[in-house]
Amino acid sequence: PPRSTLFPYTTLFRSLSIMGKEVISVALQRGNFTWNHTMLTARVLTGFNWGLLSVGAFNFFQRFFYSRDDYRTPLYAAVFVCAADVLLSLWLKETHLRVTGLAIANSLAFTAGLAIMYRSASAALGGMNGRGILLTAVKTAAAVAPGAVFLKVFLAMTGEWWRAGSTLRNLGLLSAAGIAACAILLAMYRVVRIDIFQVLRKREAGK
Repeated sequence: PPRSTLFPYTTLFRSLSIMGKEVISVALQRGNFTWNHTMLTARVLTGFNWGLLSVGAFNFFQRFFYSRDDYRTPLYAAVFVCAADVLLSLWLKETHLRVTGLAIANSLAFTAGLAIMYRSASAALGGMNGRGILLTAVKTAAAVAPGAVFLKVFLAMTGEWWRAGSTLRNLGLLSAAGIAACAILLAMYRVVRIDIFQVLRKREAGK
């Protein structure tokens, strides 16, 4: 996918992977929704989170084929994803993963569907710029790392405040961590020369 499409997915992936419990606690943990429910929901969220980039890239390739008036390829890929999702869900939900298995099944299905779409797009275009995609992936990983380290340190220093649930204090802590992490990520995007703002400005200028 274009570099500009990587920003929201890498941001969400990093934030939800590291601060899943905290986000869920602030958003939902009140009344009958206890910290046990937060833990269970966080595990399910993690399962979905691993397929976040695959889902986004899959949707991107769908639009690519639609722009070429090719509706069969995305249709066949979508049918495959649905079938794989159902079969994997029926299997994984009976393992120790239980409900988390449903989320993992969805992530695996979309990842396999993305592989199909990528191969089909490569055939349609006569090849893909694999080196450029890999370079962007490496740059994105490098940009994400400092923010991820910051969040880990922040959580280590502040403790398990999320156990208190949905409070104004916890909302403030979560917001402060999120804003700071996003600022670090944007700064790192500048350092590694992934300029999302420039890409978006060019896109708006072309409309």
